[in-house]
Amino acid sequence: MMKKQTVMAVLVAATAATPIAAFGEKSYQADEWRDNRWYITPFGGYVFSDDDRKAADDEGSWQVGAAIGKPVSEKWNLELRGFYEELDEDNGPGKYENWGMTLDGHWYFLRNRGVNDWGGFQPYLILGAGFMQDKVDDIDKDDYSFIANGGLGVNWAFSNWGRLVADARYRWDDNSGDILDEDDFQDVVVSLGLQIPLGAAPVVAAAPVVMPEPEPQPVVVEPVQHSFELSADALFSFDSSELTALGRSRIDEIVKTVRGTGFTANSVEITGHTDPLGPEAYNQTLSEQRAEVVRDYLVSQDIPSTVEVTTRGVGEAQPKVTVEECRARGEARTKSALIACLAPNRRVEAVVSGTQAR
Repeated sequence: MMKKQTVMAVLVAATAATPIAAFGEKSYQADEWRDNRWYITPFGGYVFSDDDRKAADDEGSWQVGAAIGKPVSEKWNLELRGFYEELDEDNGPGKYENWGMTLDGHWYFLRNRGVNDWGGFQPYLILGAGFMQDKVDDIDKDDYSFIANGGLGVNWAFSNWGRLVADARYRWDDNSGDILDEDDFQDVVVSLGLQIPLGAAPVVAAAPVVMPEPEPQPVVVEPVQHSFELSADALFSFDSSELTALGRSRIDEIVKTVRGTGFTANSVEITGHTDPLGPEAYNQTLSEQRAEVVRDYLVSQDIPSTVEVTTRGVGEAQPKVTVEECRARGEARTKSALIACLAPNRRVEAVVSGTQAR
């Protein structure tokens, strides 16, 4: 009959460990899935006792117990194992009635991974240590000894709720009670158990929803023109084709447009105009010179070489204000007043043509 102490120890261990299971990882991707549940394993076994114990090996050397454990990583399980065993006398000190506990690590050679591949036979190494009460009533021995064990096991997950486990262990017992005046005992224990996972199995995480890439919106390109009218009085001194500092700053506005974001300039057409004062041929030449000066400054500002820049002069042919209109308004009484009235005619016009992405 299993000792009351063993039953209590296993129950206490199970009670203490069960709430911790709630903190285990509960969700995996399908290809990373593994069963990381806590489990209990009732087992039975046979003890091949050390000859120095003088216990019978042919019959009556049995062991029963239970374990509680949990996978703690892809390779390792930790397991708390309690057991009770009876070793019948064989011309020795009497019947052994031993119980004990060990904390074991199970290292798996190759743990299956993935929800579709989990299970099957999975071998592992065993390494652990604990204590055992070596008890022989006939010689009044009842002492606790340090034990260590190592061995090989195999786990066969035959269903979601159960796994068969079998192992063989070498057990070293330091024989603290000096039974038969031996320094230690070295036993071999084989066992077979049913491992029962606790709680629901980890779920397979839902596959991430991959949103389709949005269809690229077609780029709409529209033809665009930007028109500029620059006062010649601001660009040049009177009756001159030499740019002033203010004139260069006004042309810089055209440069910014040509280089504008989203706008691709194709061409710039520059037209020079004069007022009707002076000979017509002179005014024609002056209008052409002023258009060319504006062009030369514009090109010097490193605008794209693909932009075609053309010039022309129309002299006094396209007035905005005529001499007659100035006289009619009373703004032609003096020469200086007439020059001021005709100022809108003295101008340079620029038309920047290109495309704009929408």
